Amino acid sequence: MTEAGAGAGRRVFFRLEFGGSSGWGHLVRSGALAAELGARGWECGLWTASETGALPEELCRPFATRVRWVEGDSPPPCRWLVVDHYGVNDEALAAWRAAHPQLRILVIDDMAQRRCHAAQLVLNSRPGLANSPYAAGVPTLLGERYALLRPGLRTPEQPRWCAPDAAEAVLVLLGGTDPTGAAHDVLEALADAGAGCLAPVLVRPGGQRPPGLERFRHAVYVDTVNAAQLAGWAGRCRFAVSAAGGTLLELAFLRLPFVAVVVADNQLAFAAAVQAGWGQPQVTAGPGLRQALAGAIERLRVGAVPVPGAVDGRGAARVAERLCAEADGR
Repeated sequence: MTEAGAGAGRRVFFRLEFGGSSGWGHLVRSGALAAELGARGWECGLWTASETGALPEELCRPFATRVRWVEGDSPPPCRWLVVDHYGVNDEALAAWRAAHPQLRILVIDDMAQRRCHAAQLVLNSRPGLANSPYAAGVPTLLGERYALLRPGLRTPEQPRWCAPDAAEAVLVLLGGTDPTGAAHDVLEALADAGAGCLAPVLVRPGGQRPPGLERFRHAVYVDTVNAAQLAGWAGRCRFAVSAAGGTLLELAFLRLPFVAVVVADNQLAFAAAVQAGWGQPQVTAGPGLRQALAGAIERLRVGAVPVPGAVDGRGAARVAERLCAEADGR
C-alpha cells in the first residue's frame, strides 16, 4: 500500500469496530466528527472489519468510502488517521508512525490505559477531565468541551405521541445492541416503581422487543431513532435511563436528567465522572440492578437529580478545526 501520508490531501480514515458487544458508540461519535469534517471538504472513510449493511443510514452517511481492515495491513492513504478502537495498542500506533512518518494520528480514548506517545493528538471527552493521563508532550483535547455529538440533535423532530395525562414518559436507551440484556431489568424496575404512571419509551434497534412492556398501561417501542428523533423524544420525557456511553453526552446536551447504567467495564470511569460532575446517578448491570435502579428512579421522579451539566454541542467543530489547522500547517 502507498505511503499513508503521501499525496493524501484532505482525506481522513477512521479505524474502529462496532456491533455485537462493542455496540455502536464508537461509530456514532466518529461519525459526528466525520460529518463535521465532510462539511469542511474532507473525504472521510472507514477502516474496519465490521459490516455496515444493517446499520441505520444516518450512521453510514458521513463515510464516503470503506476499506476492510485485515491484520497486518498499513493504514489507507490519508492525512489523518482517527483511531477509536481500544484494540489498537501503543505498539501498533508506534509501528504505524515509524512506517509512515507523514501520517498524523488522532486517538479517541475513554479509558486512559494507553500512553499514546506516538499520537499527534488525543481526545478524551470524559466530563471534568482537566489533567492529561497520557505521555508527556502529547497534545490533548480533554473534557466535555470536545464531546462529539451528532448534528441532528440541534433540530428536534417531534414525535406524534405524547404521554397521557398523569403519566410520566421515561426514555430508555440501552445502546445499539444491549449486549448484557439490561433492558429487561430496567423495564422491571420501572414497572415496580409505577407501571400505571410511568410510560417507558424504549429505543431498541433490530425489532428486539423485550418482555416487560406489557406490564405498563402506557408504553412505546421504537425500533430506531436518528439524532433529530432522539432530540424530539427527549423533549417529551421526564427523565432517561441510558447505557453509560456517549449517549450520556447527548442527553446532557438535550438537558434531560438520567440514570446511567454501566453495561461494560470501559464505561465505569466515564459513569463515575458523570455522577461526580453532574450529579446524575449510576448503577451497574448484573445482579442487584433492579434494586439499585429503583432507588435512582425514585430520586429522578421527586426531582432530587439536577439537570445535567452543560454540553454545548460544539465539540466536533472544535476538533475538526484543530485537525484542519494542523493539516494546513497553522
